Amino acid sequence: MITLPRSRNEFVLAPVVLQVSARIEALSKLSLTELATEVALVANTPDWTREFRSEGLLRTICEGIDCHGCELAWDGKDLRLSRHDTKVVLGVPGQFGDYVRGAASTRAA
Repeated sequence: MITLPRSRNEFVLAPVVLQVSARIEALSKLSLTELATEVALVANTPDWTREFRSEGLLRTICEGIDCHGCELAWDGKDLRLSRHDTKVVLGVPGQFGDYVRGAASTRAA
């Protein structure tokens, strides 16, 4: 059953959710090493700490997407998109968590 947006926030959030979801799907096809490289190139931050990796991955996911004032943040192991009082939680693949935790295979030899 299709649910139409009930508020301006839902109307603005809907295309952002679709774009972020597509970006998550594209990034999910990368290996941990490829994901680490993509984050390094896009976010232009070091991966020294969990915080740096987490923020870098968020920036990489949002790359090229006009978020229209929507905020993207971690919600446990998932991602939360929010705009004012409207929130949507999107699941992410396990390798995102592995990358943020600093899995050994993401580090250069």
